[in-house]
Amino acid sequence: MSRLDLVVVLTLSASLGACGDYLGDYTLDHVDVVSQVPSSATDGVQIPSNGNYLRIGVSSNTSLYAANTGPGLYTDADFCPMQDPERFIAFGPIASDGEPVEDYKRPKELKRGVDQRFHYLVYIKASSPPRKLFPNSRQISAYDLRTSKRDVCIRFHVPGYNIIRSRSGSITIPAKLLSKAPQA
Repeated sequence: MSRLDLVVVLTLSASLGACGDYLGDYTLDHVDVVSQVPSSATDGVQIPSNGNYLRIGVSSNTSLYAANTGPGLYTDADFCPMQDPERFIAFGPIASDGEPVEDYKRPKELKRGVDQRFHYLVYIKASSPPRKLFPNSRQISAYDLRTSKRDVCIRFHVPGYNIIRSRSGSITIPAKLLSKAPQA
């Protein structure tokens, strides 16, 4: 075996062994509109309350409390099919009791609901003007999910910083539910 072959085999082996945990499959439970995002979903950062957030309830057999979420647990959100996971401003997931799900942030273990599933909440800003994530970064287009005719997809991920990225299956939120979401 040549030196190049050995490097290729070792690189492939390392990349296959560096796969993160699968964070589960989820069912959409409900969508409503709220005026503010709980601080547990924003890591304590104060977010303006303007009545412009979609609260999305999902459930799963997967306990995110038990998952390896070391570098942080985040929500990707985009129109379906997901191509730009940072397109929408999203917060969470948090547990349906309003507390974080990560074991190092939560005072007690996450419990199953009466339906024997784990319940989570995600918050997405319903509309946004054009914005940049960072100075000198690309411009992200404006959006309004209440008037859009496109379905939205979300998924959870642990970045892993390009080593052990973990993510969940994609959750589809039909455009009809977003446009007709009631005020909570």
